[in-house]
Amino acid sequence: MMRKMLPVALILFACAAFSADVTHTVVYDKEGEFAGWPANEGLWSWGDEILVAFEVAAFAEAKDDHSVNRDSPRRVVFARRGGTWTAEKHPDLEPPEYLGEAGKHKQKGRTPPRPSPGGFDFEDPDFILKSRGHTFYTSKNRGHNWEGPWELPSYDYISEARTSYIATGKNSCLLFMTGRVTRDGLKYGRSCVLQTTDGGKTFGFLSWIGDDIGKNLSSKDEARGILFSIMPSAVRLPDGRYLCAVRQRINKSKWTDIFESRDGCRTWRKISLLEKGSSNPATLVLLSDGRIAAIYGNRRESPCGVSAKISKDGGRIWSPEIVLRNDARKWDIGYTRATRRPDGKIVAVYYYTTKEIPHNFIAASIWSPAEQ
Repeated sequence: MMRKMLPVALILFACAAFSADVTHTVVYDKEGEFAGWPANEGLWSWGDEILVAFEVAAFAEAKDDHSVNRDSPRRVVFARRGGTWTAEKHPDLEPPEYLGEAGKHKQKGRTPPRPSPGGFDFEDPDFILKSRGHTFYTSKNRGHNWEGPWELPSYDYISEARTSYIATGKNSCLLFMTGRVTRDGLKYGRSCVLQTTDGGKTFGFLSWIGDDIGKNLSSKDEARGILFSIMPSAVRLPDGRYLCAVRQRINKSKWTDIFESRDGCRTWRKISLLEKGSSNPATLVLLSDGRIAAIYGNRRESPCGVSAKISKDGGRIWSPEIVLRNDARKWDIGYTRATRRPDGKIVAVYYYTTKEIPHNFIAASIWSPAEQ
């Protein structure tokens, strides 16, 4: 009897292996504080210099929720690494409503966003952009000083931007974000791309990433918070293609899809399934030898931790899961951001909790991806 063959792009490897060449460091740690979600706030790098942003509030142990006191004052904190990690304060950068729900945090003195003046040079190596909620900030000196907040368009949905962008020219940039879809009684997040071609003065809608995850569902199929296609992380390959990892969920099913665009992010097609069940956004990094690394927090197993996979063929087939660490105290971890250093090593930054440091802190894993 002939067996039905699966498409090559959907073949996954079930086994996992520990990476021997990885070291872990603490980026930010303060007793009594919850530090979390660097994937929301952004990471930038210039050679060996790395800047990462994350959210900080009061720590409050919780079993089935994030261990954060939602009524405590909340702020965005930065950490910069040259030889060591040093915390930086930029009080003018205000956190948005918690996941779009203003009632979940007390926030006072918010600065109303203004129309963007444009004129940003996206090819300037010292220029960076930080987007969050419905706004974005800009810096011309590697994040030492910031300007904004500037308005992002909302169109027919509420924009939910997190810092994920790729500069494509002096005056052009692609912003990868989450739109809010309202259709047939459903409300859910769907990943999309915005584009500016006038130096950031305006951003236009370019495309949805992949098929509509809710197209075959109705309101009776969805309970609040369990339908989404969010948190895109993209990389541009040397041949001009774009790859994007998207965090997906329908009810109890959780997975990460990899999408490809061959026309400048105007259209997308799914090329592989990265992993199932981690319930955590992945970040993609292009390695010096052309391979692609995907790093993500693993919440699916106990003990939880941080894992990675590698693709040799542009994201179609992925290696067995590589465990970078699995010493987490509980599931409340992950939201990785990562960059490649000049020496080829990957620096992955994420939030974490261990038995030794029970409050949530920001950690980094420095990893040399061996040839698989």
